[in-house]
Amino acid sequence: MGVKIEFVTRSAIASLLLLSIANSKAEAREPQVEKMAAVESSRSMAVELRIKNFHRPATTLKEWEKKLKNSKLITQNAPVSITRVQVNRVDSGLDVVLETEEGKPLSVDATNFRSEGNSLIADIPNAVLALPDGKEFQADNPIADIANVRVTQLAATSIRVSVTGNNALPTSEVTLRAGALAYSLNPEGEDPDEEELTVTGTSTATPNRDVPFSVQVIPSTLLQQQAPLLMQEALRNVSGVSTSTRANYGFIDNFYVRGFQAEFLRDGIPDQITPVNTERSGLFRGFADVERIEVLKGPAGALYGVGASGDNVGAGLINLITFPFTTDFVSKVSLSGGSFERFGGTFNLSGPIDQKVLYRFDGGYESREGFRKLNLERLEILPSIQLKLDPNNTVTLDFDYRNIKARPDIPGIPFLPGVNGSIISGAHDRLFSTPFSKADQEIYRLGLKYELQASPDLVLTNNFYYTNRQFDLIRNATDVVAYNVTPSAQLPSGVAIARRLREQTDSNEGFFYRLDGKLKTRFLGMDHQILTGVEFNRTASDTIRYQVGNIGSTAQSNNPTNVANGNAVCNAGAAGQTIAPGQVVNRLPCIDSLNPVFSEGRIVRRGFGQTGENINESRDSTNRTIALFLQDQISFSEQFKALLGARLDFFNEQQTRRPGDDSLATTATDRSYEQNVTRFNPRFGFVYQPDKVSSFYASYASSFASNGAIARGPNANRELVAIPIATINQYEVGYKGTFFDNNLVATLALFQIDRKDVVSRLDVNNNPTDPVDQRSRGVELDLRANLNSRWTLNFNYAYIDAITTRGVPLSLDPILGILAPARTGQRITGVPKHSFNVWTAYQASQNWTIGLGANYQDDRFANQDGTGILPSYLALDAFIGYRVGGLEAQINFRNLTNTEYFPGGGRGSATPSDPFSVYATVGYRF
Repeated sequence: MGVKIEFVTRSAIASLLLLSIANSKAEAREPQVEKMAAVESSRSMAVELRIKNFHRPATTLKEWEKKLKNSKLITQNAPVSITRVQVNRVDSGLDVVLETEEGKPLSVDATNFRSEGNSLIADIPNAVLALPDGKEFQADNPIADIANVRVTQLAATSIRVSVTGNNALPTSEVTLRAGALAYSLNPEGEDPDEEELTVTGTSTATPNRDVPFSVQVIPSTLLQQQAPLLMQEALRNVSGVSTSTRANYGFIDNFYVRGFQAEFLRDGIPDQITPVNTERSGLFRGFADVERIEVLKGPAGALYGVGASGDNVGAGLINLITFPFTTDFVSKVSLSGGSFERFGGTFNLSGPIDQKVLYRFDGGYESREGFRKLNLERLEILPSIQLKLDPNNTVTLDFDYRNIKARPDIPGIPFLPGVNGSIISGAHDRLFSTPFSKADQEIYRLGLKYELQASPDLVLTNNFYYTNRQFDLIRNATDVVAYNVTPSAQLPSGVAIARRLREQTDSNEGFFYRLDGKLKTRFLGMDHQILTGVEFNRTASDTIRYQVGNIGSTAQSNNPTNVANGNAVCNAGAAGQTIAPGQVVNRLPCIDSLNPVFSEGRIVRRGFGQTGENINESRDSTNRTIALFLQDQISFSEQFKALLGARLDFFNEQQTRRPGDDSLATTATDRSYEQNVTRFNPRFGFVYQPDKVSSFYASYASSFASNGAIARGPNANRELVAIPIATINQYEVGYKGTFFDNNLVATLALFQIDRKDVVSRLDVNNNPTDPVDQRSRGVELDLRANLNSRWTLNFNYAYIDAITTRGVPLSLDPILGILAPARTGQRITGVPKHSFNVWTAYQASQNWTIGLGANYQDDRFANQDGTGILPSYLALDAFIGYRVGGLEAQINFRNLTNTEYFPGGGRGSATPSDPFSVYATVGYRF
């Protein structure tokens, strides 16, 4: 925070007012002020003296402090009464004027100035409010970027001045005036401590320009303007992020970063809902508790371990940063509604219970039918409490409850028969999924964090989290096939959709413990910020799945244009299962591509050894990891910095497959396997900063993941054999620039990622098989700009060339499985070569803001064998917002041009977008 000392006169009164600062606090503040004057504090609020119209020889904060320290003219007196508060608009911004009884001086200590959330805060001791109306002071919307100014009684003899911006810290200059003194409440743009800090790339609060990896931030202002309904709508603000082939599930969050799967974190803790060799995805979250989102590009095994690798070893982290605790009472309630019977609401409450206890209580509810009649109901209850035992010991308790009921969009709109068959036209609002599909999940997550400030430079943190998810699922399998058939009364178009139906229950739980220490020190002539610790995590899943239906053999699905193949597949599906003479169950007939009529019922579950057995998967999986990690962020000088890190993982995975899990295994005994892996994952990076605005970097990072096991051997007792682990390595160079007092922030990155021995598909018994090698390389640009005080711009672009470099030989295709394998030279599923997103917002007046955005995705393949093309698209969105006092209202317009496009898809179908839609939100800040 900057302090401006302004002399309006050389009179004796002005001199006495200046000398009043030399109270009993001066001696206690001297070490801290001297530190600030040298700009040596690396994490605490820096205080810098700025002088305006100053005509005395002292020119530094240290000189002034010494002069004031020697004066004993003014001592601590009774609390000073503030009798009037004024808020004045000036050319530079806003003045907040405090007038006192008889002009008595206030004991303003600028070291207590800080920013908290969207607010600039000044706590002033030895003062009481004595306004004529006997109330506290509040002024709403005094200028365009400030929501309100409040002066409140903080304690019996102290007051608080808070200036709150609209969704972000005020950019206008805010000056606090008390008598002849003027103090700036704004953070100094040149202050290195006020640079954008991120935590995901290093697990420490580090200026983004010092991190030798691409880390992008989606700030709260952007989230509020865009009001995303789905996570994919928020993540389009980051280059190189695309929806995965599981995005159409409708009950999980699953994305690619730079072509490979990303892992989700919440405040740096993995979601941990499934073991790593299964379909590892993020919890299906809303935004009730999300302040901002950070995205780390590339593998992070050296920091987060195998848990950061996702399914088939991924290359990115999506970290949801929740709202912080506040020492002020903060509350907001909002309601929203709009197209397709969408209704929702959120609440955010925060503040102190007493001087030692803070609380947060966030929550949200959402219900929508959706354009395609895919009902969703989501409830989130998210309380947390923080207890400060003493200045050095803090305990935080966090609870996360989510209840989600959704109807999966599986399949979406199928592709017509044939290689690169087009998507069925005119079917944007047509459903091909079983009518009683559902995905019900209930999630509990309890977290306990203990932080010890052992010294000013050493912090020890204990994190313990427990997660439990119960999941009840009925859905069609993702791999649908469209066949040409002989036209009939049931299939009049001559094109039939063959499906499979699954009923599944999962019970998942995860334990996570992490002890780390953060030490700031200096040795060998260099500054070091060291992170080291130990981690233990255990993730367990118990799954049972039943499946009926028929999509054909590999030979048939490889030639779906053949009418004989289509007739045979549809006849098999309609025949169902004969479980006794004259008793047929589990019919799943093909449906017509133009007029689907559904006649199936719930699955009649048949266990192992029963006639018509239909168990598809029955497994108990457990992963355990013990890890040691070490990271050193080194500052050789102002220009040269480095990050060195490594993690040693002791990884154990076990799985038991119960009878019926493998249709070829005929013994009524459990089959199990266990695999132990010891893996060392390094990463390192170097940063060169020739000046205050430019940062060049180069880095290397790595990670690994389990591939699970494959069943081999005689049919009577198929032995489970672990597949060697998959690995990933990334090489990256880039540039980060901050220009025009941080009003333009840009990141340019060039990268190559190599994945080795990655499972590309499952066989008919859900066994991973045929590991392949893949490579992704490209260039990304992320840019944020304040074009002026009213106009902002966010832009990103990515070019990604992601291909399979060693695929499955075609000779194996008819032999193993029915899912399409990854083939050499084919582009990786779901990854566009070119993509960009732009969002701009303009504050048209003190109360009104408007915004416009565009998102472009190049064409993508929906299937691993390079078939099924999702066409390129350009979608436009807009919003208009209004604010007055604590009231906030906005309308968001999506898909302005009513374009039919497909943001995702996979294994035989494409997921359609919503048409033009309108959503309104009204909120109030108390």
